[in-house]
Formats: sequence, structure tokens, C-alpha cells
Amino acid sequence: MCSQDGTSLDLFVRGTDLHLYWLHSADGKTWDPDPSKAVDLGGICTSNPAATSPAPGYIDVFVRGTTGELWEKNTSNAGDANPIWTWKLIGGLLLDNTGPAAYSFGGVNGQVGWFVTGTTHALWQQWSINGATSRWSNLGGYLTSAPAATAPTDGSVIGVVVGGTNGNVWYRQGTANGWGSWTPTQGQLLSSTSPAAYNWGTGSIGWFVTGTNSQLYQQTYAGSTSSWTNLDGILTSSPGATSKGDHIIDVFARGSGGETAALWTRDFNNVVSGDWSDWTFVGQVGP
Repeated sequence: MCSQDGTSLDLFVRGTDLHLYWLHSADGKTWDPDPSKAVDLGGICTSNPAATSPAPGYIDVFVRGTTGELWEKNTSNAGDANPIWTWKLIGGLLLDNTGPAAYSFGGVNGQVGWFVTGTTHALWQQWSINGATSRWSNLGGYLTSAPAATAPTDGSVIGVVVGGTNGNVWYRQGTANGWGSWTPTQGQLLSSTSPAAYNWGTGSIGWFVTGTNSQLYQQTYAGSTSSWTNLDGILTSSPGATSKGDHIIDVFARGSGGETAALWTRDFNNVVSGDWSDWTFVGQVGP
């Protein structure tokens, strides 16, 4: 998921037919529960999607394809009535049962980047600046999940969160001077799930995980890791998250109850309430 303009939200999911589906909320709050309103973007996705928006109208979505390679679907006119979406093969090879992470900063001609868990469980990074794509960079580690990534709009840092051995959650941060060391967070992921990351303005990076009790947990990093916060719920998926400016955080997850792709959301509005909302039903997305 991503926010193009600090108000709207764009939600991407893998349907039960393995197609990529897109649902847009202009106000970032109101969702049509009719599954037919989700736009079928096609493809055959073998992972959950990761999305980022470098500027209004621009969206880049990344998924693992049938051969394990990374694919991108992007548009530069997402706000139009009939936006044009284009598939592009990125390449690389993702570990089975893992998906990519995506981030962007610097606007239209800035950096759009992505991370994957390679077939040897190491973290790999690649990025594109104004259409020129870098080589893959091996950042090491031993991952047992898909990565999650985020970056503030000024590009001062890039944060990556992963599940390591025994499901332990680890964080690593990159700057213009290179990558720091891996930092343990003292948290654990539910088996077969992955974290979600967001940036809180320019000074803080945060992430969510599905804990071993299937509840949602949040942690932040601003020079050091905070304590974990339990946000309740009973999740049957990995979470997805994004922030809208310095004040609003949105998190989505599939809830219990057996519904097909039945999504729930809650948000944190630091201006209005300074607290988390209750869980809100979004609806069934895709067939």
C-alpha cells in the first residue's frame, strides 16, 4: 500500500486467482466493500505485492512472478479515470514464499528502490534513479521472511526490517555513508509472515509485525528501538502499512473469520486523537 499525496490511499493485494488487485480511497478513509470495485491489474503473483509512490500519480508495485523473478507494474497517471499500467521484468531470483519490499524518495526523478530475500536467504537491494537501474547489491544477513522497507522523502535514511533465524525481528539502516550493522529488536514474527514498515516524518521509522499470538505489534526507531506496543486484533496475514505525512499511520491486515481476502484497517491520527482507532472492516478485495 502507499499514499500518493498524503491524503489518499492505494491498496494492492494478491487475489485468490493470483492476480494483482488495486483499490483506491480518495480520502484515505472510505472504502467500497464491493469486491467488483477493485481493479484487476492481471499478472500471476507468487508473493504479496509491495507498493510505493514517489509523487502524486506515480505508483510502482513489485511482485514475485511464476519463475521466482521480480516484476514491476507502474503508472504515471494513477489519478486519471483510466490510468495506464505497464508490466516490467526486473529479474533477480526471490526465495520461495517471500515477496519484495519497496521505497522511494526525492520525487519523480528521485530514487525508487526495492529489496528481496535471495535464494541463499541474504538481503539484496536494487534501485532506479530517473530511469537508470543499479546493479544488485548483496547486503548479507540470513532472512526467513520477506523484507520491509521505507525511507523519508528527503532520503536521509533507508530502513529495512526482516525476520531472521527463529523468527526474530532485525532492523538495519542505511545512509549516504553506507549501511549500519543489524540491530535486534527483541521481537518475534508469527511463522510464515513478514513485517511492514513506514516512516514517521523525517526523524523516525516504524514497523509492524504479526506476533506469535497472531496479534498486531508496533515498534519504532529514532536512534534506538522503542518497546513493542500490542495493538490487538487476530491477524491471518502479514500486515501492510504506510504513513501520510507526519501524523497519520495506516495499517491493514487480513482478519480472522475465514472470509476471502477480507481486510481490516486501523489508523493513528496524531493531530485529532493521538491514539489508535478501532479496527474497521474494509471488505473483500478480489474474487
